[in-house]
Amino acid sequence: MFAKKSTQLILAYLFLVQTCLAAEFTATISPQLINSSVPTQLQLNITNLGTSNIIQVNLTLPPKFDFIECSNSCNGPISSVIFWSTNISPGNSSTFNLTIKANVNGTYNFSITVWDEITLTQNCTNNFDVNDTTPPRWFKVVPAGANTTYSPGAFYLFNSSWSDNVNLSSVIFFWNNTQIIPNSTDDTYTVAIQDLPAGVYSYYWFANDTNGNSNTTSTFTFNVTKASNPLNVYFNSTINQNITVVNNTLLTINLTGIGNLTMYQTGPENAQWSNFPQPYQFLPSKLGLYNFTFSGLGNQNYSSNSSTYFILVTPNYTATASTPSTYSPSSSTFTVTFSSPPVIDSLLIEGSWLGTRYSMTNSSSTTYSYSLVLPAGTFYWQVYANISGYFFPLTEKNSFSISKATPSIYISASPSWTVQSGIQTTVSCAAVVPVKLYRNATQVSNPDVQTLPIGTYIYSCVGEETQNYTSSSESAILKIIQQPFADLAFVEVPDLIFVEQNSSNSTQVTVRNTGNIPQTVNFTIENISVGSWSVTPTSISLSPDSNGTFSINFTVTNESVGSYAGIFKAYSINKTIVSNFTLRITLGKEAKEKINKTIEGYKLELLALEIELNKTKSMGFNISSTEEILNTVKQLIAQAEDNVAKGDYEGAARILSSIGNLPDEIKKELERAKATKGFPSFTIYIIVGIAIGVGCLLAYLFWPTEIVSGKKPEAQEKSILERLKNIFVRKKKYEYREK
Repeated sequence: MFAKKSTQLILAYLFLVQTCLAAEFTATISPQLINSSVPTQLQLNITNLGTSNIIQVNLTLPPKFDFIECSNSCNGPISSVIFWSTNISPGNSSTFNLTIKANVNGTYNFSITVWDEITLTQNCTNNFDVNDTTPPRWFKVVPAGANTTYSPGAFYLFNSSWSDNVNLSSVIFFWNNTQIIPNSTDDTYTVAIQDLPAGVYSYYWFANDTNGNSNTTSTFTFNVTKASNPLNVYFNSTINQNITVVNNTLLTINLTGIGNLTMYQTGPENAQWSNFPQPYQFLPSKLGLYNFTFSGLGNQNYSSNSSTYFILVTPNYTATASTPSTYSPSSSTFTVTFSSPPVIDSLLIEGSWLGTRYSMTNSSSTTYSYSLVLPAGTFYWQVYANISGYFFPLTEKNSFSISKATPSIYISASPSWTVQSGIQTTVSCAAVVPVKLYRNATQVSNPDVQTLPIGTYIYSCVGEETQNYTSSSESAILKIIQQPFADLAFVEVPDLIFVEQNSSNSTQVTVRNTGNIPQTVNFTIENISVGSWSVTPTSISLSPDSNGTFSINFTVTNESVGSYAGIFKAYSINKTIVSNFTLRITLGKEAKEKINKTIEGYKLELLALEIELNKTKSMGFNISSTEEILNTVKQLIAQAEDNVAKGDYEGAARILSSIGNLPDEIKKELERAKATKGFPSFTIYIIVGIAIGVGCLLAYLFWPTEIVSGKKPEAQEKSILERLKNIFVRKKKYEYREK
């Protein structure tokens, strides 16, 4: 067996052979000492001692042994087993080559198994040693040398990554030859160093494994340079900046930095301070440019540094800006006016509209101005003074805004916004911004040239939003109407009007302008005497689809009762309409009173005749026909009374007219009946005579003079008159037979 020597590395193979004996075969593996982590070729020799052919050889690898390749067409590894198919006859040998890498250290063995033709398995074990001669390996160092600038309290991180084939023992960080034990996470080792002073530092990493193998990285340099001296100059609250002040303005000057601080002043008044007194109160008394140079010596970690700033002393001034609140193509003007001529070369204005400084125009020794047209937006402006090539902020930064303007949009229609059908129209719109034209919410070309059907069309012109203008719109309505035509219609018109004699009655007629043009409508009545009516107003001006009402008053004096046909006539220049009506003149109050009194007279007369008839009848006279006439007249009187009760005085008048001299006939019949018997009745004569006289008097006094176009008697009136006619016919026949 091979014994490991602790004082030196074994770099060669020792070719010792160990034999495995069995009943059927022997197996040997060489070499039996290999180095860890190094690919090594092994030779496996198999000798068949049996009586059957060996057809397969199996080799099982120990743990942490990596298989690389083999010869003789092996298979595997499968579960760390390598297979060779072979045919070794009894008494013969065969060698199998394989390459492995052992990632371990120590003594290990291979298990070897064979199969013969009768499937008999035999195995043996070969021991051998693995020696670790591989040092740890580093594969990352951060930083691998670096340069940085001093920063107070700064942390600096250094790390490296290591690996070993077997087992890593320790890692050490050497900083300027001082050992530092790092922190570790997995295979990464880290060291943190804080607040390194300016200087040059060297460092490297060292690592060893558990078998005594070691390794170091390269030596790296870490350079910390001096930081710039942080000089800060304060003119009141202004830091590290040239300033402009008005004459006799007190300034407090402060300086901060590292090391000894000094200040030099040149200009209208020169001064020097080797040790700068802080704070320093500076009160300029002359106009002009003051130069201040400040220095800081520095130290181990900071370099020396100096800086120069200027103070420009000017007269009192005012700075104004005349800008529109809303975008306008007119100019914005910025003006600076001094109380006395300043000691400067020029003034420049800086604005956020371009970020470039522009020279202001010197219109006098004390006035400077600058004008330009600005778009909509938010801007700042600041004025700088130029003297000897140095630029000083004269004013603070001032800001202002110009809002977007609302554009004027012009939309027009030709020939007009209201046209008759069949006429071509052209609608167009324009503005200072891009526009789109819409008809009834649908975009159309601009201009929109169309011959549109009758209807209403809403045109909208929409202006797009731009840098200087908001989005805006304007709308108008295009009306396509019918060709002009005039037409009229009666909306409300009566066809029957009642007026009593010697009275008045009013009615109304409403006319509508159904055309599409305004019309002046006149009104009149035809076929009725002009003196019997009046109309108010006589004419009305009507717009299309509007109504007008005429009030008509009828006045009747001595006109006869009856129905009169008339015509309502409404007319304009282009149209005339008519409507027939009936004016019905009814009895007046005086005639009605006459009718009532006539009925009462008839009733008295009939009462007297009835008394006389009854007496005559009681004497045995045959007066049946006379009695029938009397009853018929009484029915007519009753019907006349019924008409009066219903307000039908005209019907009552017709009935009374039909009665005529029937009472006289009754009287004569009574006299004739008595005469045939020779029996005079002076009392009856007196009563009948009185009744007749009263009836005649009443008829004369109260009867209507005339009925025109009156209503015909009702059917009942006809039947009564027919009965009277029949009575008189029978009476004539009777008289004829008597003769």
